[in-house]
Amino acid sequence: MDPRFGKPKSTLYDLVTAKPEPEEMFWLKDSLFTPSIESSEKKVDVLFECKTQGKIKPPKTLTVLNDTLSDYVDANTSSVLTYLFKDYIKKGKFYKIPLVVDTDKNRATRGFDELYPFDSVCSGLGVLEADLKGKCVRENERSFGLIEINYSKDLELYKSKFQLKQIPDNGLNESYSFKLLSSFPALLGFRSSHDTKGFYKPLTSFDRNLYSEKIGKYILPENKFSDFGEDCFYSSVDKCGLYFGGRNTQLLLGQATVTHDKIPFSKDLNLAVHFGFNNRPYLNLRNTILSDSSFINYGFYTQAELMMLKDLGYNINDREFYSNSLYKSGSKLHRNHIVFNQGFYAWSDAIHDYKTDQPSRIPVSIASHIFGNYNDVVQKGTIASVGYASIGIRIDGSYNNVTVDKNTAIYENGIGSSGIAVTYGRDNVINVDGSVAANSEDGVGIRFDFGSNALSDMREYQGSYRRVRTYDAQRGILKRENAQSVAAPEEIRGPIVSELNIKGSVSGKKSAIFIDESAHVKQINFMNRAKITGNISSNFEAYLGDNGKAVYANHKNHALLPGILQFDEPFKPINAYEVKKKLASLNTNVNFGVKSAGSSMENKLLRYVPDKKSSVVIDGDITGKSLILSAFGGHTTVKGSLDVKRLYVADSVVNFKGAKKGSNTVDELEISRGGQLDLSNGIADTFMIKKDAVISSKGVICVDIDKEGNILDRVVAENGFSAYDSIVNLEPGLSYNDIKSYQSDPKALLRLMNNFNRKANEVLSPYGVISKYPKHIWYIQGEMGRKVTCSSRGCHLGDFVNIYSKSAEELPIWRYILSFVGCFVMLFLTVVVLKRTGNGRFG
Repeated sequence: MDPRFGKPKSTLYDLVTAKPEPEEMFWLKDSLFTPSIESSEKKVDVLFECKTQGKIKPPKTLTVLNDTLSDYVDANTSSVLTYLFKDYIKKGKFYKIPLVVDTDKNRATRGFDELYPFDSVCSGLGVLEADLKGKCVRENERSFGLIEINYSKDLELYKSKFQLKQIPDNGLNESYSFKLLSSFPALLGFRSSHDTKGFYKPLTSFDRNLYSEKIGKYILPENKFSDFGEDCFYSSVDKCGLYFGGRNTQLLLGQATVTHDKIPFSKDLNLAVHFGFNNRPYLNLRNTILSDSSFINYGFYTQAELMMLKDLGYNINDREFYSNSLYKSGSKLHRNHIVFNQGFYAWSDAIHDYKTDQPSRIPVSIASHIFGNYNDVVQKGTIASVGYASIGIRIDGSYNNVTVDKNTAIYENGIGSSGIAVTYGRDNVINVDGSVAANSEDGVGIRFDFGSNALSDMREYQGSYRRVRTYDAQRGILKRENAQSVAAPEEIRGPIVSELNIKGSVSGKKSAIFIDESAHVKQINFMNRAKITGNISSNFEAYLGDNGKAVYANHKNHALLPGILQFDEPFKPINAYEVKKKLASLNTNVNFGVKSAGSSMENKLLRYVPDKKSSVVIDGDITGKSLILSAFGGHTTVKGSLDVKRLYVADSVVNFKGAKKGSNTVDELEISRGGQLDLSNGIADTFMIKKDAVISSKGVICVDIDKEGNILDRVVAENGFSAYDSIVNLEPGLSYNDIKSYQSDPKALLRLMNNFNRKANEVLSPYGVISKYPKHIWYIQGEMGRKVTCSSRGCHLGDFVNIYSKSAEELPIWRYILSFVGCFVMLFLTVVVLKRTGNGRFG
């Protein structure tokens, strides 16, 4: 086996800093299953006659795979399957699986194998299945089973070498790795013995696990579909009440317990199944590989699918790929409360548990998977993995509240991995109190992304509020407008995440936080001590169509039709105000310096209130045309550049200390009372405001200067400044040593301040505004500044300050009352003294 599974890690540092090996993908030297392309028409005819017992005719338009797919994807996929079935590796025995590739329009990708008859000791088993299980071993068999790979000439197969990922990225093409994974289980027993009337002998391994809700027991060969309900027929999706009742699957879903306690049958705790027109079974698991969903965004089997394979009679270890899975749902009034205490690490067969000093190296793993709805989940177990294209926590449900505990860390440091990925659903809430890291190549800390459809985004792509079928429009099956607005399920007619709250740390080499154009995130709150290392980027952007009748969102690939957004209530643009309000609701509000309002709320309408003690650090760029940034309290340090829709600063500081590019762009800027935009960082910044620039006379912009008082930064308002009293306050920033040098030279400091004030007003004069004489000078290092008091004799440095808003604060009423009372007392005492000493000073 691969030696990478035996490297000991003995310290926490080793665990945190573990990196993947140079190989980009999990790769075994010898694979248990080896796909082998067969393109000879005669041999293909023989294969179909043998493997399907003559029931399926061979395809007509045979073709072959390119070298990339046959050399890399076959090896990658078969290596993962080999590891999954590692207990079946027999000395020197490997299974060659014939692969037939065609482009016939009326065929489908599927697997076949010869079935042993009912009078055999291997009754109901396929040849490969029986051989793996050691029941009817064929020592001299040259090939086992048959897989037909069918694809569209128009869409073609995805040619990427490394396409086996948890979140597919095949785009316009059809995923080849998906076709292998979806057809292979048929050779393992995921098949059925039935016709249009009912089941017949011999039942397959899958059939023997089928439970009927109507008759209250497992099915028998003589059962007809009519036995399962009046409306049940062989291709009914949800009318037959058939469920896969394997014990491992029931344990996972909650229908069974390890103590064998009897639990009343519940649809919600069972895995429903149905059959296609080709007799193929499908699992009623939305968007998964073994479902017949029109949109599939999984790159590997879910834990439920692995449990189903286990129940077919295979000894496979799902715990190496999954630690926790949650399929059950609560309700709006009765939510489930779940704690994931189990972490995820390398697995030990010796102790039959995780080795907490070693990260997992298994590819395409998901440590914790949340598929259900209305769940409150706390992740307490640490997650450590360097597996390729893996995920720490994957969320595909709706209305879930998921918290990473403050003492919990997620280290997903495999290439192309994500710490947290929300890939389907709506109105989830994510709370990061601990740490999340994805620090290898293409790593993303927190990812919001529906991913590609493994069937091709041309056939259908889904995203927040939309479902689009471009290929149907191209072929004339649907009108363009209908193809852009295929009825979206309720679970995507809202933002994929309504709130992301960060108190801990998030890092990612590619992005710390990434919002794909397919996903809408409504609000992100950065609270005290939040630390982000990596870029924050959003590609989601909604707009009003040219016809003015609907709201759209584009796909990154412009070969695909833009989607018409669908909401819980139909949106009809009545006037400009309603349109503006709807588009505003589709932005992402990013709030800095807030805290939970708690129970004793200052404002009961708010969930979050300003936190004056907040300190937030963003070590990366922030980009996104639908991002609305608002700083409400404390200090926010951005060590990167901005390119966003709007920046609002009130009673807080947003500084750009440590910025590398020195170039920032916002559509709109508003500095309210006490707001401080601090550009003083030792480099010449350009801050571009494309539209509105609203500046309070109680706010300030801090800029870099040289020793002569010349302004080094550029603040450009393309549409001018809208400023109360025509005042835009600018204040200077210098290095610690430079400021210190002025401490003993008041006149030199006066010359500096005078020159700066003159230069500031020269810069602002084209905009018709002025700057008041500065009250402070700011250090370009750190967050502090000094008060400056000037007279005709010179300027003197005063107290240290860390925020301008304190200077802009109006004194509280009690201070005025106290002053008034003090004056009155002093006047009263003066009168008393004067009366006692006569009527004058000399009495």
